[in-house]
Amino acid sequence: MITLALVLTPVASAPALAGLLGLGGIDVDVVPTSRGAVAVRAVGRPEPQVPDDASALAEGGALAAASGAAESPEAADGAWDIAELFDDGVPAEARDLAAAISRLTRLGVVLLTARLTENSGPETGLSGTVHAQRYEAGEAGEEIPGGLVLAGADDVVEDLLLGRVGVTDVKGHVNSRQATGGRTGRWFGKGVRKPRP
Repeated sequence: MITLALVLTPVASAPALAGLLGLGGIDVDVVPTSRGAVAVRAVGRPEPQVPDDASALAEGGALAAASGAAESPEAADGAWDIAELFDDGVPAEARDLAAAISRLTRLGVVLLTARLTENSGPETGLSGTVHAQRYEAGEAGEEIPGGLVLAGADDVVEDLLLGRVGVTDVKGHVNSRQATGGRTGRWFGKGVRKPRP
């Protein structure tokens, strides 16, 4: 499952945020909004591999792993763990991204992710949950109702989160890899240059 992680920042300029993140080695797309630049990255989480029949469960200790018994060698090697069913659905890569951006910018940011599925049958459309959490100085903070965050954000944030618009289609889009040279170096270099004799 691929999810978009949106990190809402109070940085006014998308090119400035992209430049800072590029210098920090963080590869993201950045889009402008009236409330601050938003860093966007596609993150994934492996789909749990659940065996479909009882004979497959009984083989190789998979039954013990699925029932919560002592950790099997398969679980130690990164195989599916039943605890994944009870998490909040936010990929670790998204959490790491928000923590890194909050450390680099030295400002509080909000991580916004959505766990969505397509409905079929009599009711069609998207359903799921939106997760929002504050990050400051690299540390996770309080969770915030996702609906409140979306209500206060520009429409482009919701459009990105729901997949109605692609990140490269947003006017003013900048990729942090492309923003690391030229002007960005001059923006940050002015403060560290020594005066000429």
